Amino acid sequence: MKSELSRQLVHLAAIAFIILSFYVDSVFVSAYSFVIAAGLLVYVVYFHMEKKRLLRLVERIETPLRKTLLHLENRPSPSPKFAGAFWFFFSIGLSFAIFPLQIAQAAVLILALGDSASTLIGRAIGEKRILGKKTLEGSLSFFIFSLTSFIFVPSLVAIFGALIGALMELIPELKIAEPLRSRGILNDNFLIPVIAGMAMWMIL
Repeated sequence: MKSELSRQLVHLAAIAFIILSFYVDSVFVSAYSFVIAAGLLVYVVYFHMEKKRLLRLVERIETPLRKTLLHLENRPSPSPKFAGAFWFFFSIGLSFAIFPLQIAQAAVLILALGDSASTLIGRAIGEKRILGKKTLEGSLSFFIFSLTSFIFVPSLVAIFGALIGALMELIPELKIAEPLRSRGILNDNFLIPVIAGMAMWMIL
């Protein structure tokens, strides 16, 4: 549970991108997120394909980085290591790149608060399983915490976005989605902000 709490605190760091979007153009927020995602992607390739570390400097930097990332990823998952982290930053960048500012802010807030609340509360008190490892209590927590997106969009739009986000969190748990999820192609960190953002944009 301690490692899960640490992982969700990183999730909440998405709020930093929302705060940043008040001070700089969305293009810069998007670019910053994409740079982090690209760095993670390069690291994923290195992590999975390395045969020998050739440089001591690289090893000194990489070893504590690996330890930290593995600690944050320390949970059973069929997906490749760090796939969730990549999609997390990539989807934030994509949201700020394609959506109007307020929709992007709302979508990222749904990812940050809704997904974290769902995991932490679902694991703490969740009893009624509805799909895979997802519980009714966790999904309700996702919906309720995601309603805070009304800060950026009208209330009805926020409700719709929260509902779509909660549904998107369940998609990777479907059996039909397992082949894509196990390869790291399908991830709720991508589905939640992007699909919820699209849904909110359509009805705004």
